[in-house]
Amino acid sequence: MSRYSDYNAPFWETEKPVVFPAGRNVIRHYPNSGWVVAHQADHVGRDSEVRPGRGVGIDLLSLRKDQQGLDRLIKILEQLIEI
Repeated sequence: MSRYSDYNAPFWETEKPVVFPAGRNVIRHYPNSGWVVAHQADHVGRDSEVRPGRGVGIDLLSLRKDQQGLDRLIKILEQLIEI
């Protein structure tokens, strides 16, 4: 149960992500809220629930307003394609 009302709840509690396995990582895309989060591999917690590993997110909606940051992200992703 969430400690937030639906209006104030974080996107990861209210939105089901599109999940992409990525080697030792997991990418979760939350299209409605505009976030992409790269996590370490999922693990089983002490309560036997599957939990995501630590993650780092990118707010795509904010990045859309920063052309220089967006260009830099595109270059990074293009380099991954070449590897």
